[in-house]
Amino acid sequence: MRWLPSSKTRYFVLALALLALLAVLDSLARALTNLGGPGFAVLLWACFATVYAWLLLEPLVSSLMLLNNVRDPLVLDRLNAMATHVAAQGKMGTVPRLQVYQDATFGVMTVGLGKAATIFMSSQVASMAETELRAIIAHECGHIKLGHAVVRLCVFGSLLALAIVINGMPLVALVANLFVLWTMRQMEFQADRSAAQMVGREAVAAALSRARAVLGEAAAWQTFFSTHPQFSTRIERLASC
Repeated sequence: MRWLPSSKTRYFVLALALLALLAVLDSLARALTNLGGPGFAVLLWACFATVYAWLLLEPLVSSLMLLNNVRDPLVLDRLNAMATHVAAQGKMGTVPRLQVYQDATFGVMTVGLGKAATIFMSSQVASMAETELRAIIAHECGHIKLGHAVVRLCVFGSLLALAIVINGMPLVALVANLFVLWTMRQMEFQADRSAAQMVGREAVAAALSRARAVLGEAAAWQTFFSTHPQFSTRIERLASC
């Protein structure tokens, strides 16, 4: 959402989108189910089927969306060597695939599960110093090793089901959504700790400091509605690893 002028505006739009999603689910529940009848069961399973179908399609969709992939063998060989080393340090068994897309912004994401896991990163991230870049790869490998993709799917699938079950109770849905965000933040702490075990606390702290310098530090109230904790909090947590 680069066209939105500020982080506050982005959070406001996100809140509206969540309310719109709840409204859509509420309308579907009222139109198609009697809360407990066969129609409700069908709709509930359809929600779970949609979530798990996305698990299979997400890597493909992401690849198609990133048509400006970087194919420089020097860049890819450097990254693959780092990923191989990190995976060996973490005793992962399989090495995640890496793809780089041309973009001047700071962006990293992991999609897929198991052998299908792929780490996507922007060209800006790929050009970072080796110590910091290795730590970023280790953080994403931590998500893969700890099975966070499965946790996210289960959590979001459960939230979809809950939105239908509690039809007419938006406050409960809001509390559930805040719990989901809290769970996502805990997974970031876990991935940081896993990365520290692979490449060392200093390297992970340096990578987080670099990300903070590029992206800026979010306000405390914003992290309450975010999937990621503040960089400063993550760095502090590393000291106790």
